[in-house]
Amino acid sequence: MKRAGAGLLVVALALALAPEIGRYAAERALYRVTAALQLAASRGSADSGPALAQAAAAAHGAAGSLPGDWRPPNAEGAALLLAGHADGAAEAFRRALALGERPEIDLNLGRAYAALGRLDGAAAAVLRAGWVSPAVLDAIGRDTRDRLLAEVERLAEELGAGRLATPPPLP
Repeated sequence: MKRAGAGLLVVALALALAPEIGRYAAERALYRVTAALQLAASRGSADSGPALAQAAAAAHGAAGSLPGDWRPPNAEGAALLLAGHADGAAEAFRRALALGERPEIDLNLGRAYAALGRLDGAAAAVLRAGWVSPAVLDAIGRDTRDRLLAEVERLAEELGAGRLATPPPLP
């Protein structure tokens, strides 16, 4: 009787944990993608094309096991951007934004737009990143950062005075 009870307990635990196995594998995949992105960024992306393509595919694949999670499309976009595929990167970042706004996604979208030559869209996305979190602007050049911080401060004053109806729009 004890053996049957132990067997039922093992089956119940396996059934309870089964949905998490896919999530765990996707989290491990995202960890490997992040490591590949860090390596490519430290080496320069010129010799990292195949690794970046693999990283983008792995991140895209992880999205299915992490529904509603912004990290897989953001990582996919980062890999595509480092590999020089700004169009695909912008699309991945837009998918990430559809799951929830985070300043790093706005900033990455701005980088993709800049790489595409869409400078107005790039400026709008980076301004939005600074609006969401001014600290994220530390990741960009000083001149641009200082200008955008001044604009964020101006918008905050407008908000405080009740003259700002909406936040800075996304491009």
